[in-house]
Amino acid sequence: MIQMIQMPRNLLTTLLGAIIATATIAQVTPPADDTPDTTPRFVPVEVSIESGARPLAAYQISVRATNGDVSIVGIEGSDAGSVFADPPYYDPRAMQRDHVIIADFSTAAADTLPRGRIRIATIHVRVAGDEVPAFRAELTAAADDRGAPIDATTNLVFGDER
Repeated sequence: MIQMIQMPRNLLTTLLGAIIATATIAQVTPPADDTPDTTPRFVPVEVSIESGARPLAAYQISVRATNGDVSIVGIEGSDAGSVFADPPYYDPRAMQRDHVIIADFSTAAADTLPRGRIRIATIHVRVAGDEVPAFRAELTAAADDRGAPIDATTNLVFGDER
């Protein structure tokens, strides 16, 4: 047999009010503002070479993430119409990590080769975690249309720094 317990109306109202108030507070408490955003994001890293007055016909560059949770997911070439418009040569298996070596060459005439500063590639990376990654580039070879070495420099521009 079920037996009903009768509670005084004031006690029941007080208990119900406390339960509803507690539940409401638990549902509307926002997360702390200092919670790091660990959602993976995709960011471009532009790679450029400064060849000065000399025409750039060939290059090889090693690009490596020095910190952060980074995966290289794609590589594209330079601007349309450039002799380096197609993606540079690279090892697809190596690019799946945080390091890639890119290289390219052109047999075009010297007057059609780029000079000065040129974006030769864009490396697309997947960044996870809240640490801002850093990258290092090492220019291992640069040559002009005759195959002579060029005293060139390389530059990396990460994401929103463009």
